[in-house]
Amino acid sequence: NIELSYNTNFSVLEYKSYNLVDYWKHFKEVKIGASIDLIGEQSNYVRHGMEYDVLEQNYFKIKDIKGIDFRITSILHFLNVFNLPQLQQHWIENIGLNASKLSFNILIQPEEQQLSVLPYEYKNIARETIEKHIEFLEEYSNTEHLIDSWHKAITVMYSQNDSYLLAKFFKLNDDKDNIRHQKFEIYFPEYGELRNYVIH
Repeated sequence: NIELSYNTNFSVLEYKSYNLVDYWKHFKEVKIGASIDLIGEQSNYVRHGMEYDVLEQNYFKIKDIKGIDFRITSILHFLNVFNLPQLQQHWIENIGLNASKLSFNILIQPEEQQLSVLPYEYKNIARETIEKHIEFLEEYSNTEHLIDSWHKAITVMYSQNDSYLLAKFFKLNDDKDNIRHQKFEIYFPEYGELRNYVIH
C-alpha cells in the first residue's frame, strides 16, 4: 500500500543485479516523472553519453504494467525550441502517450540558453514552428495545457532581447565540443548561421 514517485532522466531501469521494474510491480502506485527534453541525435548531443532510443525502449518495458503512471516533463530553451514540438508529436501520434501526460516548463537558468537569447530572425522562425505545432495539438484531446504553455513560450521569447548572451553560450559550448570532439552545427543545422549574430 505504498506509492513511489520518481524524477528521473529514465535512462536506467537496473541497479547492479536488480531490475527496478520487478520491484515496482509490488507497490500500489509508481509515478515516473521523466525529464526528456529532446528527441533523436540532438538529445544525444545535449545529454552526452545517454542514447535517446534507450528512453523509448525503457518506456515500452513499463507501459502496460498496472499502477505505473508515466509522464514526461520537459524544459524548453532555445536549443530545443524546434525539437520539442517533434518530441511531443512523436509521443502523442506514434507512441500513443496521452497528451495529458506531457508538460514543459520554460528555462530560466542558465541564462545563455533562454528563449530570449535567439536573434529576432530566429524568433520569427521559432514562432512559426510553435504555431504549426499548436495546430497539431488542437486536433487532439487533453492538450489545452500544452497549448497554453506554448502561447506563453512565444510571449516569453519576445519579451526581451538577450542575443548578446550568444557569445557566452558559444564560449561555454565550444569548450564542451572540444572535449567531446563534437560540433554544435552538425547536430543543430537549423542554427548553422547563428554564430553570425554573436556580438564581440
